[in-house]
Amino acid sequence: MAFGLLQNEKFNEVGVIIVKCFKKYKLLDPPNKIPFEYPKYNHIISHTYVANGRAVDAIKACKESARLGEICSGATHPMTLHVRYSMANHLYLAGMVDESLKEALIILQAIIQVVGGVNHFTLESHSMCGSLYVPLGMLNTLDYHFVTCLDPHKKFAWDEECIARARFLYSDVLRRLGREKETYLQLELVRALRDECLIKYPQWLKEDPNNELVVFDQMTCL
Repeated sequence: MAFGLLQNEKFNEVGVIIVKCFKKYKLLDPPNKIPFEYPKYNHIISHTYVANGRAVDAIKACKESARLGEICSGATHPMTLHVRYSMANHLYLAGMVDESLKEALIILQAIIQVVGGVNHFTLESHSMCGSLYVPLGMLNTLDYHFVTCLDPHKKFAWDEECIARARFLYSDVLRRLGREKETYLQLELVRALRDECLIKYPQWLKEDPNNELVVFDQMTCL
């Protein structure tokens, strides 16, 4: 139930449920004896911390979740990598962009080893790494990540909404590099899909006049 509510961003309800679960876990056994349960708690509670502006607590919770995940399933298990992916996001939200990028690059290499270069998670990780180079001003470096994840031969491997988000992020990079024609082409492609989704899913998508990226972020959860 907590996972479902988390997807709908009902963070306060999530917090109440997962704290009850945590109290139950403590009655059963300590973390090292039932490591599969505690990582779920720490991962989920980290998102409620972020929603309440507690980025540092969110990072700590994710680190503990990843530690226990490694004990339970190993460092390259999908759940462990998923937790670390969340931690990279939390680091970014805390303003720790360098640390976030470092974590994201480690995750990318691990995912490539596990599932290869043509997979939804691999391509999404490339997109994340590329976007993290932007605030660091490393525009030429990030081109590789976006070109890789937007390769037409790989589009079958992930959702069109995720591709649209990556294209939108890449368009900002192209604009900063002065490549206006390419910027226009990328935006023309993604805005058509965005407008279609806004009509089909008005209950899920909310436009922000000050931040066009918001809708593309929401689209990836459809």
